[in-house]
Amino acid sequence: MLFLLLLLESLIRIAKLISRGLIMFKFVLRDPRSLKMAINAMSRLITEANMQYKPECIIIQALDSSRIVMVDLNMPKTYFEDYICDKEELLGINVELLEDVLRRCRAEELEVLYEDGSGRLKITARGKGVRTFRIPLLTTTTDKIRAPSFTFKCRANILSDPFKATIDDAALFSDYLKIVFGENAIVVSASSEKGDLETRLTVEDGSVISIEVDEPSRASYSIEYLNNIMTASKLSDIMMLQLSTNSPLNIQFMMDGGAKIQYYLAPRVEE
Repeated sequence: MLFLLLLLESLIRIAKLISRGLIMFKFVLRDPRSLKMAINAMSRLITEANMQYKPECIIIQALDSSRIVMVDLNMPKTYFEDYICDKEELLGINVELLEDVLRRCRAEELEVLYEDGSGRLKITARGKGVRTFRIPLLTTTTDKIRAPSFTFKCRANILSDPFKATIDDAALFSDYLKIVFGENAIVVSASSEKGDLETRLTVEDGSVISIEVDEPSRASYSIEYLNNIMTASKLSDIMMLQLSTNSPLNIQFMMDGGAKIQYYLAPRVEE
């Protein structure tokens, strides 16, 4: 009974704030597990991010400190149980702190609210008890981060686990691996004085769901960065790869409700 009274009081307060134009955005998630996994994956690479909220979606974007990888988390309003946003705005968020708070929320219903001028993000977890966290927002010093504009020559939907295992195998021999897209296969290789590895992923063996190759392409990438990126594989059994020769690698993982986390990883420049 007390919980219902507290919930009713919160709803009345929010309605008043909305009517006064003080709530800039609010969303509710009944099951925050996928959001927690996505933010955890982002925190492996970045500490701060731009959070852009719009009437149709929330986008969290950042470049890592070395500007080798870009992370983009797009959550449309269909991802949330409830979503309120009247205008577009850009805020800064401490991803590490957000990840710490979300880790404490477990499987409780989550409400995230930003009131105009408050300078803080209010996170309320409702389960056995109601817990409220407030974390400071950061001043953004950059404009919106724009995703690279590429026409990729190769695209494939593949199983996440075999690709993750291939990265782990390649790490036995090198800090970098090479990805080659051919007509019917993706070949991943790594070599050094320690030895070498070659793995073929194909539709026939079940590791590749679909593959499109406009032009055979190849490029090399950091295994350390790929390992951090593959933390997001917990979100989906299937991932998308897109690349062209010596171009950034685009990796995408779909989430529930049409949400998506994607990465652009810069290639290693071959000497």
